[in-house]
Amino acid sequence: MKNSFDAENDRIAFLILHSGTEGIFSLINWWVGKNMLNTHIFMTSPNRPTEFTKISGDGLAPCIWELELINFERISWTNNILKNNPPNFQLYLSEHFNGEF
Repeated sequence: MKNSFDAENDRIAFLILHSGTEGIFSLINWWVGKNMLNTHIFMTSPNRPTEFTKISGDGLAPCIWELELINFERISWTNNILKNNPPNFQLYLSEHFNGEF
């Protein structure tokens, strides 16, 4: 697959299949330009498990360094909102990433 800014890649990808509440998702991902992630997301319904429709844009996704911040947000959201009853939005909003990578 082409990537959105036509950068070189090593022609190696990883696939994520995820059965979510909205449907079944297929995410094909590969690194381009050594540190940028290219992702194409497809979705289908359980009634039609072989008829995937592309729902993402041109494929450009966060770079490897930005993913570190996204992971920080994922952990904070999971701990403060999803695993907390009731969700603690104030605590979530008070957490900040401080560091270098």
